[in-house]
Amino acid sequence: MGALLAGGVPATNATAVAAVDPVWSTGRIARLPAEVQHAVHARCAAGPEAGHYFATFANSATVIHLDYSALQCSNQPRLCTASGCLHQAFAKMRSRYVLTRSDYE
Repeated sequence: MGALLAGGVPATNATAVAAVDPVWSTGRIARLPAEVQHAVHARCAAGPEAGHYFATFANSATVIHLDYSALQCSNQPRLCTASGCLHQAFAKMRSRYVLTRSDYE
């Protein structure tokens, strides 16, 4: 007799579950504020896809940190140099996000 899952359903009838949150996603960029999206598209115009933790939020989402090591661009190398990868910070000022830091780490 085969193994049983909770509820008495035979394990042989189980199917794989599709990943809910893909590794690379354009949706992560689309959910960012317009000013931040514009900055990302300026660096990566050809189909940017963000990985997990590309954008992180601080101070109740009034500060957004971008780590470009977690961004891939179609037909374009990553935004990294020998000094490290591009990191940017945007802060909310007067209901808009403005770039407050941009450097390679």
